[in-house]
Amino acid sequence: MSANRIRYYRELEGMTQAELALHLGVSQQAVQAWEAGTRDVKSSRIAQISSILGVSVSDLLGYVPVPSLGLRLTVGDEELPAALPAGAEKMVDVWAQLDPDMRDALEHAADMLLSIQRSRGRS
Repeated sequence: MSANRIRYYRELEGMTQAELALHLGVSQQAVQAWEAGTRDVKSSRIAQISSILGVSVSDLLGYVPVPSLGLRLTVGDEELPAALPAGAEKMVDVWAQLDPDMRDALEHAADMLLSIQRSRGRS
């Protein structure tokens, strides 16, 4: 999971690190470390964080399944999609060719586009 995803969705909700920490029963320093990428989020917290931030586990993890592997991932009660939607393969191809910093930038841009779309009443 990209550390930037927690920060992005937390800020989108207008929540501070201290508020998220309070909801989770952890210290603000823990949230700060997750967002800085210096500490990994325990898998047991992922569903809780996604629920508090009002996003799917898929979005929080930035999960893109690979259909040819036939894998499914379940986190909490949510089963992540087993296949990519039509046309998504090209975006996965582009993403795979990017350096890690550029991947983060692409993910952030996509998140911003989704936010704009939601604000216009489209899901």
